[in-house]
Amino acid sequence: MYNKIIGIIGGGPNSVYATDILLKNILRKKYKKKIKIIFFDKNGLFGYGNTHNINLPKQILLNRIAHQTSLGAYPFIKFPKKYSKYDYNFMEWLKKKKINNIKKESWPPRAIFASALKDKFFELIKIISEQSNIDFELIYDEVINIKS
Repeated sequence: MYNKIIGIIGGGPNSVYATDILLKNILRKKYKKKIKIIFFDKNGLFGYGNTHNINLPKQILLNRIAHQTSLGAYPFIKFPKKYSKYDYNFMEWLKKKKINNIKKESWPPRAIFASALKDKFFELIKIISEQSNIDFELIYDEVINIKS
């Protein structure tokens, strides 16, 4: 039995940001009660969603320059030290992936940002799966009604 069941509807960027903040707060506060997080996305586009789809043409650009782009709550909310390698921004992700053609003042393709969001989402899932008090489920279906 779970102490809390949390549903996150939609697999896009907001699910990444919400999961990042939620997970950081759970880990920082050393919350020990049993939690389940259920992610819903009818198309299975976990991490990036439709607007930032990894299959978009490279000519479709993000609406902000690269160094203004975040992948979560970092640096405002940070992971505990054990998980600090997962605290990074978009520019650091580009460096880690050896993508050198996007400079900090560049307008990056949405598909590249989508790849960063997807990586971030599944890194968060990896952290969740390492925590004995957090279970998760990915549901590839549409939410049509919510009952308490």
